[in-house]
Parts: sequence; C-alpha cells; structure tokens
Amino acid sequence: TGAGLARVDRAEAASRRVLEQAGTVVRDLRVRDLGDNRARLELDPQALAAATDLDDAVRAALVDAGFAEAEIDQRGFRSGAMNELLSSPDRYR
Repeated sequence: TGAGLARVDRAEAASRRVLEQAGTVVRDLRVRDLGDNRARLELDPQALAAATDLDDAVRAALVDAGFAEAEIDQRGFRSGAMNELLSSPDRYR
C-alpha cells in the first residue's frame, strides 16, 4: 500500500541518518517489511559493524518510523533476500 511504502521510506531515511551522523557512509540500505508490523534492516557488509554498535539507535529509528519490532540482518544487504522467506525460493530465482 502507499502507507506501507511510505513507512519503509521513512525507516530507510531515519536509519541512514543515524548511521551517517555516526560517521558511517552507507551505499546499500534496505528496510524489509516482514509483515506483522516487523522490519529488518539490510545494509552494506562494511557498515554492518557500525550498525551493530548503534543497534539501539538504529532500532529506535525504525520503531519511530512506524514499526513495532525491528532487527538488523547480520548477513547484510543482498538482492533477493525476501525470496529466502518463500516456501520455494529457488522457484523465483
């Protein structure tokens, strides 16, 4: 929905802002809406350590954007990550 996309956009902007204010430049950053009011943040592997150090601030940014729960994906950003959640992920590759 438009509201869902706007919430993801706010969450991406807010988490990017938290990281950049801490001096971490992020090239690839994606907030995945997992449903049930949960979000997962994926970002460059190089920025992952900084995000982990700022875990509380990054999660707070996602919650402030409208998600009840948020997590940082320790595997980092990768294209097609949402397919991993499907019952037959190979079918969609």
